[in-house]
Amino acid sequence: MKNSCCRFAVFVRLLFVCLALIAHSAIAEQPMQKGVQHDPTRAYRALVICVDRSLSPAEEQFHKLLAVMEEIAERDVTYNDLVWLIDIQSSQRPARLFQMPARNSRRSAGASAAHGLRDSKSALISAIRDMSQVSGSTDLKDPLDAALDILRSHPHATERILLMGSDFLTDTGSRQVSLEPPKAARKGSAAGVAALLLVTYPKLQYLRGLRIAPSDLLTNIEAKWTSNLKGRGSSSVTVRLVDSVPISVRAAALRTPGK
Repeated sequence: MKNSCCRFAVFVRLLFVCLALIAHSAIAEQPMQKGVQHDPTRAYRALVICVDRSLSPAEEQFHKLLAVMEEIAERDVTYNDLVWLIDIQSSQRPARLFQMPARNSRRSAGASAAHGLRDSKSALISAIRDMSQVSGSTDLKDPLDAALDILRSHPHATERILLMGSDFLTDTGSRQVSLEPPKAARKGSAAGVAALLLVTYPKLQYLRGLRIAPSDLLTNIEAKWTSNLKGRGSSSVTVRLVDSVPISVRAAALRTPGK
């Protein structure tokens, strides 16, 4: 009986030692974790990236779009940004959030924040790079509404940016293809949002169905979407052909079809 009590006492002491070591380890790791987290109390930007994964964009144009998106993520996303990635396809998918860590002026914590930023941007870039064309129809309304809902929920962000890459064709899958933008679900839904629209050329059969020349596509989309987003309260709307956006040789090589 006495030996059993001694063994139990030793077990209890060992248990407390283990718990103490675990608690110390958790406390020691907290400063490093805290140093690489997004800080909502400090200045930050909110950015939503929407990528058209339907089958209507020409394959080469789709790969060029992804390369441009990767370049933007690498070059422009920075400390404390919040970035969401939204698919444009036949059905609405949940937005994926990528949080960038806040910058820290302390040398030790600053190194952790730099590593955290690199890791967070790499995760975002990998998610973009892994995209493929998967859908036979295109729903622009739900992704656009979801993007604007997210941006509207961050009124204190220093900038709210919508980055949308698509051929901007609504294709219901029933041979009904349209260049008309979705109607606004609510007035002022894009208030204060700066929009950058990157236009990809669709496959030729879509242009033939719309009876529109490739040279007229940008003019048509620019007029319709600028009016639509300005009517929703957007602070600025910039429309560019994806072919007009310069990208690095490395990014272009990574996005060559078949690679």
